[in-house]
Parts: sequence; C-alpha cells; structure tokens
Amino acid sequence: MDLRLIDAASVHRLLDYAPLVEALAAAHREAPPLVGRSLLAPPPGKGSPGEGFLVLPAWAHGRAFGVKMCTILPGNAELEDGPPTVQAVYQLFEGVS
Repeated sequence: MDLRLIDAASVHRLLDYAPLVEALAAAHREAPPLVGRSLLAPPPGKGSPGEGFLVLPAWAHGRAFGVKMCTILPGNAELEDGPPTVQAVYQLFEGVS
C-alpha cells in the first residue's frame, strides 16, 4: 500500500459533506473506546502560556486506528514570517488483521 497525502483542495473537491456529517453524528452516539489524550507542556516558567503538544488517539474497533498530533505554539504569532501557531497531522491506520 502506498502512502497518500491528501491536500485540502482535494478533500473539498471529493468529499460529500452530508454523509460525513451523518456518519460523525452516528459515531458520537456510540460508546467511545477507552483511550486517553495526552498534552505535553513545557516546565513552569518556560515557553509561552498555553504552549504544548497534543496527542489525540482514536479507535474504531475492527475498522481503523488513528491519531491526531497537534502543536500549540501561541508565541509563533509574534514572529515575523514564523510558522503557524497550530500545526496538526492525522495518521489513519487500517484496523483489521
């Protein structure tokens, strides 16, 4: 299987939003799996207020595993031509053996 990167323009062009909203609503009615979120923050006195690295795992048993990894760097807003204050990526894995 090849790695596929899907950009925002492709998502908007290819995604049918009505079934997506319906599927998300149905998924939120199900009991969630027991997974924990992690927030890594700098030690007190270091970094910007609210700074951190957020890891949000997800598991649809028998279908897929996924994880969203997100940087939160509010200090970047003050940098000229600096990176975004929030950067994220979602990795989706097949959940069947």
